[in-house]
Amino acid sequence: SVNNPATVQPFHSSLCMTSGQFHLLKILRWHIHVLIEGDDDQWNDDSPIDLERIDILADNILIHTRRWSDPDSDPGETSALFDALSLAGRVKMINSDIREAEKVYREGLELSLKTKFKINPLDLAELKQNLGACLDQQGREIESIVYLTGALELMERADPVPLESVANLSNNLGLSFRNQKKFEEAEEHYLRALEVFSKLGDNELELALVCNNLGTLYWTVDELDAAKENHEIALEIRTRLLPRKSLDIGQSASNLAVVLHQGNQISEAEELYKKAIKIINDSITEDPSLYDAVTKNYAALLDSKSEGRGAAKLLETARQQLENVGCGFSRKD
Repeated sequence: SVNNPATVQPFHSSLCMTSGQFHLLKILRWHIHVLIEGDDDQWNDDSPIDLERIDILADNILIHTRRWSDPDSDPGETSALFDALSLAGRVKMINSDIREAEKVYREGLELSLKTKFKINPLDLAELKQNLGACLDQQGREIESIVYLTGALELMERADPVPLESVANLSNNLGLSFRNQKKFEEAEEHYLRALEVFSKLGDNELELALVCNNLGTLYWTVDELDAAKENHEIALEIRTRLLPRKSLDIGQSASNLAVVLHQGNQISEAEELYKKAIKIINDSITEDPSLYDAVTKNYAALLDSKSEGRGAAKLLETARQQLENVGCGFSRKD
């Protein structure tokens, strides 16, 4: 049997620091230095970031804003409290304190519902998106979808529409709906992401990401022609724009091979499996699970050609490779 093609993880699922979050921390670090040292001339851009101190600062900002603001009487103070809650939540997410981040974001959401003053719609969309990310990180994907959908609706109503944010969030929702086996909703959001990235014109790698995910969705529902078309687009873009040994190229080659294998285009699939394994083998420590999946898929193809000895040799080689990098290997028949 053929294993599922490897899928790209959603943007919002990782707690790796984004460039925006890193910039936020640099600004907060500068403020910490000024507040403590009273001199900004000696600030060193290469000095290490102290996440604990930044967390304390964000908490102090929130405590004092709660104490001094009256969100029921002044729109500026309402906005200040909402911004402080959003800031504290973002810092707690960076510090992997997900449950505390959720609490802070829910307080911000409650403020937006209770206040008689209007919260900036895009600020509210960002908070809902981050709350959805918190829930997703806790394995509460169904709840997460509610807030991510709400965030997307706010973005779509904005003037002007933040197109790149809409495309990224649509892609995230596509993957979330796919995980919930809601394939029509997943397709709708992937196609929206594809539409926006196509309009933007300078986001080809993001376009390839969506095509990869859309191709995997179509493969899941046995629409092999559509799956093949999208994986071919993803592979072409990645091959043209990325370094020759990029794991993303290996992933796209493998995903297209799976589709061709299922469509009984054996020779084409075999060449792509070989290409994928060559690329992934050179970077096996970066994603051992991808190497595992691709070798098993290729072994299944060899078995289907009555080349059992070749399949066994491939699996044994893969087992040794994975053991060498500290990973186990178990064959799935």
